Amino acid sequence: MQDPEQSAPQLGGGVKFHNILLGQLEAQKLPLTQGALHEAISRAHYQAMVWYQDDIPHLQLPPPTNYGWKEEGDGLVPVPTRDPPAPATVTHLIKCGCN
Repeated sequence: MQDPEQSAPQLGGGVKFHNILLGQLEAQKLPLTQGALHEAISRAHYQAMVWYQDDIPHLQLPPPTNYGWKEEGDGLVPVPTRDPPAPATVTHLIKCGCN
């Protein structure tokens, strides 16, 4: 049996592909935040409103942007969360070294 460490394809900078996948999988294990859960429930509620009116020719629906969607280009994309990425007590510690 071949060692996955030896058989993993190499990406630029010597980073192995399976390490990147492992990092993505670890991020997927993180629990939802309250804000992300709220947006997901809002989108599900909007979908239920659409399904409830499936037999009506001209749907009477509120704008989807009030239910976890935002306009992007000529379509809609889900809003992941409206919460800040980190608490204010943490974000003030982040400094940018840009010139």
